[in-house]
Amino acid sequence: MKTILASIIMLTVVSSFSQDRKLTTDILTTERKIVDAVIKTDTVTVSQLLSKDYTYTLPDGKIISKKQYLSDIALWWRPVSIDHSDQKISMYNGTAIVLGKAKYRWKNKNGEIEEANEQYTDTYVKINKRWTRVSSHASCLSGRCT
Repeated sequence: MKTILASIIMLTVVSSFSQDRKLTTDILTTERKIVDAVIKTDTVTVSQLLSKDYTYTLPDGKIISKKQYLSDIALWWRPVSIDHSDQKISMYNGTAIVLGKAKYRWKNKNGEIEEANEQYTDTYVKINKRWTRVSSHASCLSGRCT
């Protein structure tokens, strides 16, 4: 009986761990899809991965809408690379909070490469069986962040 109980507990723990790992992988995959789409100026893909009422709080405190974010990507934001690091995910009943750092490199109007390092928080909610980013917040660590 003790062996059966121990086996059931172990299977529950392993199953829970596997499920958490899958959720983490799904969320980080969505993060990567957004980054790749931003670099490619693919506003259609970015739009599909953001909620209709998405907001982004920039390092200077300005809050922009999904419409403004997509417009910025389409009109002038030209990143060469976006590298995420130190990502940590916390799960809360269908909501995921992603904390991390990002290094942005982009071409300015003169064609010169500029960069910024930021710390960010992205919030995801499961909508129609898919992780959707509903908000972002960034704080400047170094470089030209705004």
